[in-house]
Amino acid sequence: MARTEQACKEAFRKLCELVDSQSNAEGLSLPSERDMAKDFNVSRMTLRKAISRAIEQGIIIKAARGYISASSTTSCENANIIFFSSGRGVPSNRVWGRVLSHLAKKGAESSITVHPWMIYDQKISPALLQDKLKELKNPFVVFSTNQSSELMDLTMQEGIPCFMLDKQFHRSGMNLICLDNYQTGQKSAEYLIKQNCRNILILHDQLFNSYSPFQQRDKGFRERCQKESGINLTTKTLNTKFYYAGKSNFDELVENISPAEYEGIYVYTDEGLLMFVEALSQKCDLPEIITLFGNGNLNDRTLPVAYLDHAEEKIADQILHAIKNISRSGIDPKSEIYLTPELNTNTELIHKKHENVLV
Repeated sequence: MARTEQACKEAFRKLCELVDSQSNAEGLSLPSERDMAKDFNVSRMTLRKAISRAIEQGIIIKAARGYISASSTTSCENANIIFFSSGRGVPSNRVWGRVLSHLAKKGAESSITVHPWMIYDQKISPALLQDKLKELKNPFVVFSTNQSSELMDLTMQEGIPCFMLDKQFHRSGMNLICLDNYQTGQKSAEYLIKQNCRNILILHDQLFNSYSPFQQRDKGFRERCQKESGINLTTKTLNTKFYYAGKSNFDELVENISPAEYEGIYVYTDEGLLMFVEALSQKCDLPEIITLFGNGNLNDRTLPVAYLDHAEEKIADQILHAIKNISRSGIDPKSEIYLTPELNTNTELIHKKHENVLV
């Protein structure tokens, strides 16, 4: 059931992208159901569920023969997005900083203004938010994490369409647009399996032990590995809480890793990854390593590791697409959209890793 729902969501996303790729003129015909099902790589039944949802939201219209795009005359121009994030001046989390950057750049192309509100810059009270919402034309609110329950409550009470970017803090009444962490784990496992890794080390992050996205990554990774015979998994704890304090257990951790013991290493997050890779490279040739490009050092250094992106640009695109649909149809679907990350292999650097080269 979960796979069917995910396939339907993915088909709906692709259908919306197809409509957006066409001219803004009303009444352009869409391809046949057979062609769209083939292009989207879904069954006709799954496609029809996506089509029904698109009709309900006013995105397409059932015609005498097939489907046509709905009118795009209702504009989302002059819409305003309040983007809540932690930090002072800029988001303290680089993932949300990259989402904000994409959102501001692409929003400006459609006369959509983004207002970054960093919760550590000032005391943002419900009254202050309420005044801002009254001031802005066509407002929307994006919460990148669990900044304030009061602010979330107020936004929903005012009937303002809002988006949550973190599954951990999603609440009923919000749209959810986030990374598919289960698929992140699955794709990480598939990469190592394709590299013929059979003895794999999982570096678990103790700091986020109860964080549901990490739990989903772990579940996806292990379940994918269970489908293969001869895969041996070992789990060790990475204490990144010491990393934030200027310390780490990387040296101790690396000391206990036998170079010949693992062909592959899966790291939940790239927090402190640079320190780990540098410490490990001093001891042995680097094995295959894959991680998620999140909040750590892959912004600053290019490492000989494979990594999955955090779908920041896709998240921004989906937010803008949702705003367009809500402005056009007047319907806030309060949908849940999970985005699959893209694999980046740093192929040239990975080939050099046996020379212990860090660029």
